[in-house]
Amino acid sequence: MLERFSVLAEGLNHPEGVAWNPFDGWVYAGGEHGELYRVSLEGEVELLGSTGGSMLGLAVDGRGRVYACDSGRGEIARLDPRTGAISVYARGVAGGDLDTPNVMAFGPDGMAFVTCSGEQGRPVIVRIAPGGRTEKWTAAVPRYPNGCLVTPDGDALIVVEAKAERLVRVAITADGSAGVPETVAELPDTDADGIGLAADGSYW
Repeated sequence: MLERFSVLAEGLNHPEGVAWNPFDGWVYAGGEHGELYRVSLEGEVELLGSTGGSMLGLAVDGRGRVYACDSGRGEIARLDPRTGAISVYARGVAGGDLDTPNVMAFGPDGMAFVTCSGEQGRPVIVRIAPGGRTEKWTAAVPRYPNGCLVTPDGDALIVVEAKAERLVRVAITADGSAGVPETVAELPDTDADGIGLAADGSYW
């Protein structure tokens, strides 16, 4: 199986978060010291800039802008690939630090969800409206919320609750609030991290 894999690019500083941008055809990645890189499909690496923080998950919006969970600075950074500008898109409620912002996922309405894993003791999932206004969405996935995605129809957030060793579904109700988390799958003896959705509807 391993022979099917090959190295795409080298020299990046712990690229934990990686995202494909269909608007420009580049792969974007973060770095442990707040770097933001882009990588061509031929393996060319370009360092676009750094916040000085520490990047975890990345996401791309419907305009091709790239967002990074900057755990080191407790905020969400946004990169505009057209200009190269990196700015602060959102922070925590009332401007405070987000506690370990880890993974970000957009819904079809432009709302973004961020799992804050809580390494400082405040695990929570926040919701960010277009424009950057942050609100607490749910604290009912307390054991290290990590990888997440919004279902294609926008009716639920699927979350890896890493220390509970399970995958949970949190309904997005008609008014946008969070439903009661339901276990989708138990993941015993794992330390699960990211999550992806396959074409047949299964989770990876």
